[in-house]
Amino acid sequence: MFSTRHIAAAVPALLAPAAAAQVIDFQHLEQRNDMVNFVGSVVIEDGFEITKDAGEQYDFGVFGTLERRYPGSTALFNDTIGGLHIIRAKDGRSFDVLSIDFAMLNGAGTVVVDVVGEKTGGGQVFQQIVHSDDGPPLELMTYELDGFVGLDSIHWTEDFPYHQFDNVVISIGGYGLNVTGRCPGMITVSWSGAMPDVAQGLVFGRDEGATTIPGGPCAGTRLGLQGGVMLVRTLGSGDGSGEASSNAGTSACGGFLQLVQVGSCRASNVDRLPEF
Repeated sequence: MFSTRHIAAAVPALLAPAAAAQVIDFQHLEQRNDMVNFVGSVVIEDGFEITKDAGEQYDFGVFGTLERRYPGSTALFNDTIGGLHIIRAKDGRSFDVLSIDFAMLNGAGTVVVDVVGEKTGGGQVFQQIVHSDDGPPLELMTYELDGFVGLDSIHWTEDFPYHQFDNVVISIGGYGLNVTGRCPGMITVSWSGAMPDVAQGLVFGRDEGATTIPGGPCAGTRLGLQGGVMLVRTLGSGDGSGEASSNAGTSACGGFLQLVQVGSCRASNVDRLPEF
């Protein structure tokens, strides 16, 4: 029988790092002029890259601080009509997006932005932003995103009447799983970076690979497991960090475990049951 307890702050030597927030604010692109300043097809900041589709005709741009469409802070836009904005971590790790600031591009109006997150392990999350402004002057407004966790990337298009964006708040560190102990024998599963007070499924697979959950609330989510994939049990996430312990039999040794949060369907990394 698993027993679950919260981990005190002094204990987590075996856990993945706690999540930390950072802001992509494009201040390194600031120009004191009254021009449109084009900055290329790739923008790199704080370990993340903002890219576009290959073959798009025009580059990313920012308005100089003296340009009439400058929204009070340096903001990025794609100068290709219908072009993509794609954000991903350069090292491929998963991340959460908490909020993004949007402003109109050319003047007063209303723009609809359909933001899509591509989840680690498969699946998508979607949110529609409707931004309006009576300016000039144009103003950035902050829009919180719901459920944009455990992402490989996030993207949206530059559609009429067009927008610029800034201050992308990203949480890094991710949803971490660590398996310790002896198999056969007592195994401890530790986690961190989970959403607090949600259910999470502990899933077993004989090997690493790819399996899509066929049904239930997380149908369509891809796991990093294959071979005899099964739900071991459901655990509460507590305050976002915790551990659970149980005896593991010989048949489980050398297999792999992964956690999946119910609701967001966010998946942790895969870790192996140790063999002794």
